[in-house]
Amino acid sequence: MDEIPAPINMVTGLIDRIPNEIEALALLCGSIAIFLLLHGFAFALALRLTADKSPILQSLIRRARRPMRLAFVLASLVITLPYLNLPYGWERMLAHTAQVLMIVIIGWTAYILVNHFTDRSILRHRMDEEPGLETRKYVTQVKVLRRIANIVLILLTSIAVLLTFDGVQEYGASLLASAGAAGLVLGLAARPVLANVIAGIQIALTQPIRIEDVVIVEGEWGWIE
Repeated sequence: MDEIPAPINMVTGLIDRIPNEIEALALLCGSIAIFLLLHGFAFALALRLTADKSPILQSLIRRARRPMRLAFVLASLVITLPYLNLPYGWERMLAHTAQVLMIVIIGWTAYILVNHFTDRSILRHRMDEEPGLETRKYVTQVKVLRRIANIVLILLTSIAVLLTFDGVQEYGASLLASAGAAGLVLGLAARPVLANVIAGIQIALTQPIRIEDVVIVEGEWGWIE
């Protein structure tokens, strides 16, 4: 009997593998769907259990809904992937996706906690009834520093996600190896962002202006918000 040509062998092998891959993908999608249902149930239960508690706690739970959804998807990937018979390329892609999700969840959680605790701090100082100088100073500092912290968290999370890609790592290594003109270019590009961050810190610390201050610019007046 004549030997079957290699291309035909490859095609038949691929056809034989398709049902297994479809089954594995179906199991993965089913696992993600189950974990999303569990997330919805857990979120509804948490809201019901805290219905008579502090509204600040309920606000924190509502803010945590989306990152927790990502956490449940990540859990489904971590639990299901070892039991699936997927091609190496797909396994690598899904493992990288899980790594990116983990970084995003950590950054998002830090972002939510910063906003939650700063909101709690601001609520202790009433701004709706002729706030005093100390109250306006404090609220101004907290809001400016919160925005700076949020910008730093977003930048760090974005950098961490980009560094999970091989191409970005190689580019970063070559950039460090030739840290001459490229470093100057990056420094000039980052200058506006760094200038704004430093200006924000200076405003928060030195208090040249505060929330609810009246200012006059070129004959027009208004309030700092």
